[in-house]
Amino acid sequence: EVEQFQKNIVKRQEEVYKTLEKALTDSRAGDYATLEKRVSQLTEHLQTNHSETFCSNSLLNTILQIKKEKARIRCSFHNILPPKFSQAFSDVTITSLFTNLLDNAIEACESVNNENKFIELNTNYQANMFLIKMKNSKNPTKRSKFFPTMLTPKKVNRRIEFNKITSIAYIYVSLFSIL
Repeated sequence: EVEQFQKNIVKRQEEVYKTLEKALTDSRAGDYATLEKRVSQLTEHLQTNHSETFCSNSLLNTILQIKKEKARIRCSFHNILPPKFSQAFSDVTITSLFTNLLDNAIEACESVNNENKFIELNTNYQANMFLIKMKNSKNPTKRSKFFPTMLTPKKVNRRIEFNKITSIAYIYVSLFSIL
């Protein structure tokens, strides 16, 4: 899914570059009517095929784009990544961590009978720490601070996904806490 999305983005970029090269040729040849037509078509193409950019990491950006498109929930992503983010975190880690976080948030929002469903994902880098803050429109129910009162198959699955997230965090930091 991610690979196909990335291929589509590359294909769109190639189309834009080809059109720009043709426009440059038109300009050099003095064919301003064709140049104007190409620029107009390119502008229209970019407006209809615009992919949002949420961060500088192409893999994470693609994951965020796909999840936002599939969720059909108001999503807000603000991501400040550490220097050399791609070198510090493997593609598998990035995919596992953010896919699990977003899948859990989407599932939580789907269980809410509310028109104002939202997901907020903010990452920041401060004092050599990579911080992730996730928020969604799910209203929390009262339950044990550490364990759900009843483990249904969905809750067990979410617990497994949560364990994946915490395992990833333990790999990269010596102290991990959830706020």
